[in-house]
Amino acid sequence: FWQEEIIQGGNPYAKDQASITDILMSASNRVGEAFKDDPVTAGSIYESLGTAFAGLNKYDQLKSNSKLAIEAYSKAYGPKSPELWEKKLKNSIALAALNKISDSDKILEEFTSSSFFNDSSFSKLNFYFKLAQANILSQNQEWSLAAKEYSELLNSSIILSIEPRELIDLHLSLITAYSNQQDFEKSQEIMDNLMSMDLNFSKARLTSINIVQSGILIGAKKYEEAEELLLKTRDYLATQKGALTRESTTVAHNLSRLYSATANETQALFFSEEAYEISKDILPEGHKNILLFKLQYGFKLHSNQMTDRAIHVLESSYKELAERSNSASLYLHAISYILAEAYLLADNDELARQQIAEIDPDKLQANQPTIDSKKRLNILDTILTYRSENNEDALVTLSEAREYVEGCECILEVLINNELNDTTQFLTEER
Repeated sequence: FWQEEIIQGGNPYAKDQASITDILMSASNRVGEAFKDDPVTAGSIYESLGTAFAGLNKYDQLKSNSKLAIEAYSKAYGPKSPELWEKKLKNSIALAALNKISDSDKILEEFTSSSFFNDSSFSKLNFYFKLAQANILSQNQEWSLAAKEYSELLNSSIILSIEPRELIDLHLSLITAYSNQQDFEKSQEIMDNLMSMDLNFSKARLTSINIVQSGILIGAKKYEEAEELLLKTRDYLATQKGALTRESTTVAHNLSRLYSATANETQALFFSEEAYEISKDILPEGHKNILLFKLQYGFKLHSNQMTDRAIHVLESSYKELAERSNSASLYLHAISYILAEAYLLADNDELARQQIAEIDPDKLQANQPTIDSKKRLNILDTILTYRSENNEDALVTLSEAREYVEGCECILEVLINNELNDTTQFLTEER
């Protein structure tokens, strides 16, 4: 109730309002004394506070309130009770969803050593254990495995009668897994199933669902429907919650995707920058989503041939991402490719050559399955060869490549045309 009707229903990010974080922290400090003789209620309030802090991206407060909740439940039910394990496993689910994988794993490892663990049993404890595992798969972008786990959990959830909030989250997680595999038909099927259920959706939850629906529509190339839904949602957020919300970043990001897909790169750049700027305002420094929105902004600068700015943004993003984790290695190869194109646009052949050398074609293909990565890398190599050697074979290859990229409205087409047009102009001047 606090998370959906107060936290997400209000605007915790407005600069001219009292800090909701301060209010919740004050409440947290009073729970222990107010409910010292009622550990069940104390645990429930701490648990709700943890959920609210998670909604505000306040990880330290989430962690401290979750710890207090576990202590209260341990006192109420006993340190080895199934009730306590259910609370611990739910905490693991929340931690995994926030990408706190090691903290989530610690709880799961502890559970596997308990007397309640039975991987083949059909129980609520096993359900929550597997849900945490599925969330970890999702955070690691193992979408096929995550979809399989979420689908099995959804089938068992009906019999286990899990809470409505958990049921909604499970549907949305499954939709995300299918969407990231480009299976938008299956995503829509799951969405339709969710909306047909007799559930009491809060306004905040419906807003989140509409944003997810817009992503499905974009993937299914239903651009007009997606645009109408996104612009309506954007207006609602601005009116009801203010511009600075997490939902606003996702709406702006989806609008950028939409306009890129419809070759409106100017608008795509505008909304990409909006998502990045809002994320810097509302998320804690170092949050992974700030970096992801920054990268998307760099890509859009590149698409709009704002080359110097694109290089500046992408170079710093690449460095930051490389320092963070190896799990992002596929994405690093995609950034290297875009940087190589940008360096070629800027006539910095040496840096382009260095960047291409960093790219594993198979990893680039895995990150961008809809393009022929090896062919594109060969074209970049051919441009470098032609520039350095004025090689006639390279010129023929570029002429053939022009047919391959014709109409793609991409920077690779610009690069090829630039080389061929420069050659034509040179030959004309020579004659």
